[in-house]
Amino acid sequence: MLTTVMYHYVRDIPNSRWPRLKGLLPGDFAGQLDFIQRHYAVCSPDRVLAAAGGGEPLPTNACLLTFDDGLADHYHTVLPMLLERGLAAGFYPIGAAVDAAEVMNVHKAHFILDAEPDVGRLLAETWELVERCREQYDLPERAELQRRCITGAARFDDAETITLKRLLQQALPRPVARRCADELFRRHVTSDERGFAEELYLSPAQIREMAAAGMGIGGHGYRHEWLEDLPRREQVEDLERTRDFLHRILGRGPEDWILTYPFGSCNRHTFDLLERLPGCRLAFISSPGLEEDFSRRWTMRRLDTNDLPRDGRALPGEWTRKLAA
Repeated sequence: MLTTVMYHYVRDIPNSRWPRLKGLLPGDFAGQLDFIQRHYAVCSPDRVLAAAGGGEPLPTNACLLTFDDGLADHYHTVLPMLLERGLAAGFYPIGAAVDAAEVMNVHKAHFILDAEPDVGRLLAETWELVERCREQYDLPERAELQRRCITGAARFDDAETITLKRLLQQALPRPVARRCADELFRRHVTSDERGFAEELYLSPAQIREMAAAGMGIGGHGYRHEWLEDLPRREQVEDLERTRDFLHRILGRGPEDWILTYPFGSCNRHTFDLLERLPGCRLAFISSPGLEEDFSRRWTMRRLDTNDLPRDGRALPGEWTRKLAA
């Protein structure tokens, strides 16, 4: 049985410039690690990949820790805590965020929402920007765009918040979404996107240092796109650029690596492409669940950090009981 846990922001949020950001506090992360180490055997990505390739089986209570987006939090906060405990984890940076010092739309939305807590105001501004774009783009009517925003489940956001996020991330055509996100980010956060990105994301040197310390480095897409929305040709380009980014940053040729899908998004074309993508051996979605084996190797499930206790003294919950059954 493999239990995989997914993380994003891990930082001292209340004492930061962004006190409303959704993430995990370092103390809660430490408590969750206490809980995980009490009930699970934490395995490195290399060990998981070896087992997936037919090597030594994993322990019955195996656990893999995964950190998406390549945030600087992972170097400054997470890495020292893992090394202190002798643990290894997988880290999955976004290629363009590191290469071009560009803030991805998904993160622009997070910081826009932190800077302006009135989500209704942000939505009104966004709809105004969308209307301006109609002069250049053939856009669906507002009702259709709103319908697209309610597709699928949102586990941790209210209706207004998920509408804003999905407008900026998926419902609008990509050029329009980028234009809207850029303008809202400039208005509410900063006009210095490059400086913000250099502070937000890992640097190439930090990624290499983490790899040298025994951490696994994998892919999280090149531009953090919803892969299922991309034509096959664009999926090929994004996945190949992801692979090339990893090889360039790590300074080595094709080796076994893991992909975590941005937004957990994939389709049958993605699976066909991954079968031929050198070195990629496993891919993880964002749907909660446990894995008995590697038969779903392109759709491996993960728990969110919010699915597990943050107190090492906590009694086993639903997921841990399943594990022990």
